[in-house]
Amino acid sequence: MEISEWERDLERERGRKGAFFAQHWQSLIPPQDRPRFKGLEYYPPHPSYSFEPELHEHPEKQVAGMAYTKGNEQDFLRWAEFRFKIGGEEQAIEAYNPWCVYSEAHTCPFVPIENWLEVPILAGEENYPSKRGRA
Repeated sequence: MEISEWERDLERERGRKGAFFAQHWQSLIPPQDRPRFKGLEYYPPHPSYSFEPELHEHPEKQVAGMAYTKGNEQDFLRWAEFRFKIGGEEQAIEAYNPWCVYSEAHTCPFVPIENWLEVPILAGEENYPSKRGRA
């Protein structure tokens, strides 16, 4: 089976990210956990998930308060959203990227309801830690 260029690029980028998390002083993996860190788990590449969503800037910016995993709240500017199709259905999510999944030292906003999708997305990075420790 021939591997496409985007799959090669994807695997190379995943390797770089794993090396950064395992070794870099700015890694999101806590220093005490790095010796046991075996890399991130990913879903296999699939062509139907290979796309670059369009970023659509909101004409009027609004401030929205978002609750965090550690109980606090912070205001965020709703600046733009990504729009894309999955399984033939239009989807839209607000743009942000949480770091809290890697370390308890970081907090994350709860996913806003606008980002709840009704279709499963079995692509990209799995939850951390994903399959480790499961029976």
